[in-house]
Amino acid sequence: MKLEIVKINKNIDLSEIIKIENKFNIVFPNDYKSFLLKYNGGKTNEVGFINNDKLIDGPLKIMNFYSLNRVVDFIEEIKKKNEDIEEDSDWEYYWEYYAKENIIIIADTYSQVFICIGCNKNNFGKIYYKDHDHGEEFVLLANNFTEFLEGFEFLEEEK
Repeated sequence: MKLEIVKINKNIDLSEIIKIENKFNIVFPNDYKSFLLKYNGGKTNEVGFINNDKLIDGPLKIMNFYSLNRVVDFIEEIKKKNEDIEEDSDWEYYWEYYAKENIIIIADTYSQVFICIGCNKNNFGKIYYKDHDHGEEFVLLANNFTEFLEGFEFLEEEK
């Protein structure tokens, strides 16, 4: 079974994406832009991303891919937290890293793990997961968004 995405958000056009890229001085990879233009986020069927050598707690099950508006909310939240966060707090590192590396949160999972995409020259297009319960590391899941989407497989229910 392949990944199926249920469209739940209104359509967007390329000018809206470009406006956001210009506003925040970022560039989204083309394959992710195509996804936003086709789906603008959405809910998924019951599949999991299989990558056992890298995942800490087993396969990831994506709950939601975020709409462009939700992605913008996270970017604005990150920028605000960087201004307001207490120095030496546990969260200081995470929010600084998101902002500095232009790592953008694009989805979440049933286990409350963030799926992120890199948007700077060092990590451009790479897909990461970040589980704040397992330390500071961002774990690379795929080299690009297309590879990430192709990595989904049906998960059998455990009996």
